[in-house]
Amino acid sequence: MKYIGLLMLIVSLSAQGFSADWKVFEKTSLKGTISGLVNKGKVLQTTSGRIYEVTGITIQVVVEVMPECIVLSDGVQYKLIVKGFDEPLICKLLNPNPIAGQAANKVIVSRIKGEFEGWDGDTIFVLDNGQVWKQAAYAYFYKYAYRPKVTIIPNKTGHLLQVEGVSKLLPIKQVGGVIVKGSSSGHILHLEN
Repeated sequence: MKYIGLLMLIVSLSAQGFSADWKVFEKTSLKGTISGLVNKGKVLQTTSGRIYEVTGITIQVVVEVMPECIVLSDGVQYKLIVKGFDEPLICKLLNPNPIAGQAANKVIVSRIKGEFEGWDGDTIFVLDNGQVWKQAAYAYFYKYAYRPKVTIIPNKTGHLLQVEGVSKLLPIKQVGGVIVKGSSSGHILHLEN
């Protein structure tokens, strides 16, 4: 019953020329409060544990608390039809097979402590929240930023790092570490795998 309005929207979109190849992938809700600007690059998590990144061109200002959502797929990309949003969101699925258990699917949002200069193969990332992460696969990328926002996204094989202003996702793994408190550079006293 609660999805009737969303299903009517799907029928309406189909009548407006949207592809008939879109099939319902899941009926869910977005986690938490979605507030402010929703545009390309925004990461959204559903109550089912799946995580989507907006890839289509859209600019919407919304305020919704755990809005209901129908996710459609054409086999390549995903379209989120979210209650209270002006238009559907074209997205990519970041974690096709969510890890069992709510805690394992938690998206972490923080900032890199101090300067960020990309990654070079075995880069260590110290976050404002005290966590320490290490590059898990070789890649080289340079971009300078001071204290950029980062999003850590769980997936079946580990975690991915998304840095604000960088379109590439980097495989990372969490490592133990004690951070020198009060140090603006976030020096690591001890690091363990």
